[in-house]
Amino acid sequence: MTGGQRGSFPGERPRQGPRRGTPESQWERKAAERRRRPKPRDPRVRSDDTFTVGEILAGLFGKKAFAEGVRLGNLARRWPEVVGERLAAECRPVRLEGGNLVVAASSGPWGAQVKFLAGEIRKGANRTLEGEPVTRVTVVVDDTIGQGPKPL
Repeated sequence: MTGGQRGSFPGERPRQGPRRGTPESQWERKAAERRRRPKPRDPRVRSDDTFTVGEILAGLFGKKAFAEGVRLGNLARRWPEVVGERLAAECRPVRLEGGNLVVAASSGPWGAQVKFLAGEIRKGANRTLEGEPVTRVTVVVDDTIGQGPKPL
């Protein structure tokens, strides 16, 4: 070692120690970078922005998934008017997307009945709903329909 420099070999430039305030390791550099980044906004903290209830509802109803969910809820609430009490006990609307109404029936025979009445169900759903019309009725079988609540 020359000149009392620790860690130096003959002919090498002496090593410089880390400058004050400069991170020494990759971990420290990344930690310093994280400290410099702005913190993300905490969702539990309220913002100073104010919105009317009408603006919030307009934003929600403007989203297609929410709007179709509301339409499906309205249809489900009035389902006995659309298909009749007896058929409503054995089937229910489960999805409404892009004009396709999916109806779940309690069994294969009830599914066949819904399929047979699909045209009438489509017309009744269009009378009940406003906006985009129902153009197609698809039937699926769900054996939990029509059984009432299950015991715990």
